[in-house]
Amino acid sequence: MPGQLVFDCPECSVEVFVDAGIRERILDDGCVLCASPVGTDAFDSHPKES
Repeated sequence: MPGQLVFDCPECSVEVFVDAGIRERILDDGCVLCASPVGTDAFDSHPKES
């Protein structure tokens, strides 16, 4: 999906597609599931291969 990023929490391993606005919110507030602080390296423009 254009404009979408993959957020992959290093703590709880949740993986979700997000847009730029949600990315900024996660960077400010932490993971949407476990609330752990995350950095920009938790976001990628391509999903991981299973």
